[in-house]
Amino acid sequence: MSEAVSVTTGSRIHFGLIGWGPEHPRQFGGVGVMIEPPSLQLRASAAPAFSAHGPLAERATAIVKRLVRHWQLNALPACRLEVVSASSEHAGLGTGTALALATASALAQFLRRGEASLEELALATGRGLRSAIGAHGFNNGGLIYEDGKAAGDVLGRLQARVTLPSEWRFVLVRTGGPPGLGGDDERRAFELVPTTPLKTSAELRRLAADVIVPAARAKDFQVFASAVADYNHLAGSCFASVQQGDYASAEIADLVGALRNRSVAGVGQSSWGPTVFAIVPDEAAAHELKDSLARERGYETDRVSIASATNGR
Repeated sequence: MSEAVSVTTGSRIHFGLIGWGPEHPRQFGGVGVMIEPPSLQLRASAAPAFSAHGPLAERATAIVKRLVRHWQLNALPACRLEVVSASSEHAGLGTGTALALATASALAQFLRRGEASLEELALATGRGLRSAIGAHGFNNGGLIYEDGKAAGDVLGRLQARVTLPSEWRFVLVRTGGPPGLGGDDERRAFELVPTTPLKTSAELRRLAADVIVPAARAKDFQVFASAVADYNHLAGSCFASVQQGDYASAEIADLVGALRNRSVAGVGQSSWGPTVFAIVPDEAAAHELKDSLARERGYETDRVSIASATNGR
């Protein structure tokens, strides 16, 4: 066993999936970005017996038990596992994937199992069943474009990873809607969501490959932000039958519309919500938007935060 091991990774904003259904050669796919704060920090240290502490300790324990079975260990590892910090669950920020991969990575290092590939970590923890943005962003951060899973793939195929400009900011608004879907609820939702029209998926791929990724590489903020908003709205429309509209709640739809009307170009819903993101060009613009949301919509300070893109952990 090793000395204490710490793992830190960012949160994930999900701009939306590309498509799914029997006529699609690759399933799901998507575009998103890794940001912080919030970040997930986890620490494993030697102890007489296994114990888990901090936020999400119960969920972390379940992940460790799964790893014990997958790695065919004789017992739970003798360590103290502490979740030092984490974002809220089911907020659209990829907390489940971050926790699972961080736990597996920390324990693999603590137990000196050697370097584990991303695919091995995902397989051991059961992550990446649909979106692989959080998995591909776990180590390297940045903007992630992955074009989905073919039969037999563990993770969706990574098409591009782009380091975003350090001055760009993401204003995150935790709306008052219900928590986003996860686990069994998410699986049931996908049983009800109709197959994505091929024309819709083709347009989402065009926006991702021909507009969003090139604009990010060129550091063209306006083109990038506008394309992300268009992508997010189109991707969200594919879920209208299960979330009662293009967005998960009337509050989200109203907020997105209001922000776009005031020329905030890059705005949308992350994953299932309830987090809304707004992309702005710099720190000053982020604070101006945060202050205006407090004045005009009554959002309290703890419901609005400012994040930057992460580029590696």
